[in-house]
Amino acid sequence: MKLEFAICLEKAQKGDSEAQRELGCLYRMGLGVNKDEAQAATWYQKAAEAGNTKAQFYLGRLYEEGLGTAKDEARAMQWYLKAAQGSQSLIEGLRANTTLASIDLNGNQIGAEGAQALAEALKTNTALTSINLNSNQIGAEGAHALAQVLKTNTMLTSINLSLNDIGADGAQALAEALKTNTTLTSIELSFNGIGAKVPKLWRKH
Repeated sequence: MKLEFAICLEKAQKGDSEAQRELGCLYRMGLGVNKDEAQAATWYQKAAEAGNTKAQFYLGRLYEEGLGTAKDEARAMQWYLKAAQGSQSLIEGLRANTTLASIDLNGNQIGAEGAQALAEALKTNTALTSINLNSNQIGAEGAHALAQVLKTNTMLTSINLSLNDIGADGAQALAEALKTNTTLTSIELSFNGIGAKVPKLWRKH
């Protein structure tokens, strides 16, 4: 782990925003280095200012909770919004893309609005077959938007919606979409609080 930290530090000092974000994580969790939330905030800040959306979200969380920096809910919201806008800009680019087959948006907190934007992009995108939306807080509203497009989408074969708080309502909407979807072979719904009734609905389809 210390070797990983040293490599990460070297890259971060050269301006690599992903390494800066990773360094922030190492400091925040105390992996390979003594835990230091102030240093975590410093490196998240550098990465966030360089446009790294994950760092923007993590920095927002530090401001919200007052970890490694003074608690500031206004700044927290500012960084949360930047993170969401960055993700949505990427999603908009998918509308015209004809070559990208897989996209990993794990942990980007795109929220319901981001999921809705993604659903709109999927109406015209003809290349994507795999999407990872793990830990994005899309909620039931976002699940409904994706369910609507899944009813007619004929390209996607795999989608990961773990840790999105979609609940029973969102899961039921997805189950309804599977009545007509003919291409999806894998869907991951772990840690969504869907309850006991929804699995029965899935067995019917």
